[in-house]
Amino acid sequence: SAHVLARTRMAELALALQGLDPMAAGAGSSSEQGGGSTLSHEQLWTIAEGRRAQLVELECLQALFPDEFVLLTPADAVSALRARCEALGHDVASADAAALQEVAAHRSLEFVLQLTAHGERASQAADDEEGDEAAARPAVALVASILLRVRFPPEYPQAAPPEVSVEDSMVTTQAPLPQNKVLATLAILDEGGLVCGFLARAAECLPDPCVYEAATWLTESAFDFVGQAWIP
Repeated sequence: SAHVLARTRMAELALALQGLDPMAAGAGSSSEQGGGSTLSHEQLWTIAEGRRAQLVELECLQALFPDEFVLLTPADAVSALRARCEALGHDVASADAAALQEVAAHRSLEFVLQLTAHGERASQAADDEEGDEAAARPAVALVASILLRVRFPPEYPQAAPPEVSVEDSMVTTQAPLPQNKVLATLAILDEGGLVCGFLARAAECLPDPCVYEAATWLTESAFDFVGQAWIP
């Protein structure tokens, strides 16, 4: 089916992103590039507490999205951050300053979610018809495949939202794709609108973990952001 092919394509894109190193391209916040040295002991502790919360949320997301979650941050980097956070202990006064600096300067956690949304739209043929003839034509069942990239900045979740972008999106039918047809989207999603909506939903949850709630909202609302469409 077309939507299965689209999902396979999305999974391949996710794995391709996993093979890239965003730090090699200069990505990262100011604290990841050394700005953490200007922060006070208490500010560094706040970031460390946020990092602990990020690690817990990451584990929860992996469990909640077992087939949709792809970690972009190398697993050894995640393990190193977890070990550094555990070594800090839970007493802010006795926490080692150098260790706090390391936690604050550690690379950000980043991942993608392969999200799927279901909806219906009238076909172009129905739009060209009138009255009872148009009403009798059934709506076309559609599937939107959305590859959402999420990055946790050091200040997340206490003082900053996650950084989010739509890496790719495609809308297909649930029908088999004819052999002579090339897989292509049947509608263009307003990806900027999706990101804004995601962040608005996330803001309602912060400083608690927000990605699951916002991602759920996105899958339920994706077809509210359909722009131009070519529904058969």
